[in-house]
Amino acid sequence: MPQSLRNKPQIWKLANDLGLKPSDDPVAAVLHFTGRRIRSFLTEFPCETLSELLTTAAAKLDTSFVEICTGDDLSQLKENYLRKEERQFQLLEKYLGPDVYAITFLLLKARPDERRYVSVIDCRGDKAWRAYFSKWHELAHLLTITSQMRLNFCRSHIASDRKDPEEMLMDVIAGQLGFFIDLIGHRLRGEISFERIGELRRSLCAEASYESALYGFLKPWPQSCVMIEAGLGYKKGEQDQLLQGSFGFLEPPVAQLRVLKVSPNDRAREEGIFIPTKFRIPKNS
Repeated sequence: MPQSLRNKPQIWKLANDLGLKPSDDPVAAVLHFTGRRIRSFLTEFPCETLSELLTTAAAKLDTSFVEICTGDDLSQLKENYLRKEERQFQLLEKYLGPDVYAITFLLLKARPDERRYVSVIDCRGDKAWRAYFSKWHELAHLLTITSQMRLNFCRSHIASDRKDPEEMLMDVIAGQLGFFIDLIGHRLRGEISFERIGELRRSLCAEASYESALYGFLKPWPQSCVMIEAGLGYKKGEQDQLLQGSFGFLEPPVAQLRVLKVSPNDRAREEGIFIPTKFRIPKNS
């Protein structure tokens, strides 16, 4: 979690609007608030899996998930709600642009047997692998919505908004609740492995992407662990040389197998384990 997030005015305002007590860390306060709400759901409706928790949370927060897999799905959904005089669906195609993964609408003319919100999850093309996370992102917004915001709610999960402090916080909340420690903690035992994470994913949240499961189960694992993404790359000096040109008399650098991305879990951070990016991986590693 970016340390600077806790210093953003938007996050302080959100914590204040939620009626949370003053704190040096409003991010932690909001995470505690959303976690407490989810635990209250579990007390009322015990769940065995993360998928069950997702379904329960959606019901408690009064939203229905609708997955859009094709253009025909989108057109049909729009037509259905326009027929019900829910005019906010008129620009649904525009709302679900290339960078938008999901959007939640407040139904203005909901029937007594309908939920008040509809969360449209865009599963077309490459967006499908983010569906599980997108659902939790939308629930994060509903968990932190205030009474004033309820009057005219329409919120999108937009990739290009990742630098927006509130959207960044919703991502943090989604990551925490999508792999809620109360449900998975007792299962995080033994040596971590890709096979073990695959088993946990299949049994607890089969609809989650494998990549999200890697990060979701890695983060709270009780033993220190660092996930490394490796690939061919250059060290900084070599990158500069490539950008500036070799002037015709220097041999161009050769890409080596290097560390491209490092993701330590919470325990590894506490223990100060550090692996630099661009580090060349030894051939005998």
